[in-house]
Amino acid sequence: MNKQIFIQTIIAVFFLPGLSVFSQTTGIEYQVNTAKSKISWIGSKPAGKHIGTVNILKGSVLIKNGELAGGNFTIDLNSIINLDLESETWNKKLVDHLKSEDFFYVEKYPFSTFTITSIEKQGSGNYKITGNLNLRGITREITFAANVVVEDGTVKASTPVIVLDRTQWKIETMSKSIFADLKDNYIDDEMQVQIDLIAGK
Repeated sequence: MNKQIFIQTIIAVFFLPGLSVFSQTTGIEYQVNTAKSKISWIGSKPAGKHIGTVNILKGSVLIKNGELAGGNFTIDLNSIINLDLESETWNKKLVDHLKSEDFFYVEKYPFSTFTITSIEKQGSGNYKITGNLNLRGITREITFAANVVVEDGTVKASTPVIVLDRTQWKIETMSKSIFADLKDNYIDDEMQVQIDLIAGK
C-alpha cells in the first residue's frame, strides 16, 4: 500500500464514520404549539396572591435520539393576564401595573427569551435544565427540573413550580429586600412560574 492510499484509508476509517454519526445525531427540531402551551404565574404579598398566565410567542425544542438536547423560546409579555380578580376594573389595574415600568416594562421590553445552555438527565424523561433567561434586557442563568416525553411525533414537557427572584432582573418595586421600611406593605421577591409545553414537527 503506497502512502496516498494509506492516508485515504485512514480518513475513510476514522473521519467519515464520524461525519455520518454527527449527521445522524444533529437532532430533530420540534416547534412549540403556542395555542396548547402556557406559562402560569403566581405573585404573592402578605395580604394574599394573584395568579395568571403569559403566552409563549414562539419556540423550538431539539430532540436527539429521543432525548432533550436543546431549546429556545420567546415569551410575549403583552399577553399577561390575571385569573383571580373578577372585577374588570381591578383586573385591568393589576395587569397594567405588571406591564408598567414598575414591573416588566412591557412598552420597552415586550419579549422575554429563554435559551437552554446545558441539560443533565435525571432519569427516564426527567432532566435538570440550565439556561439563560433574558427579562427587561438583563440575562441571568436559571436552573430547573422538567419532565419531557416524546411520543407519536409530539413533545410534551412540564415543570414543577420554578421560583425566580425578580430583583435579579431589576424588578424592585415594593421589594422588602431593597426597601427596608415597607413593613407589611411589600410584594414577595419570589415569582413562581410553571410551564406546560407541547411541540410538534
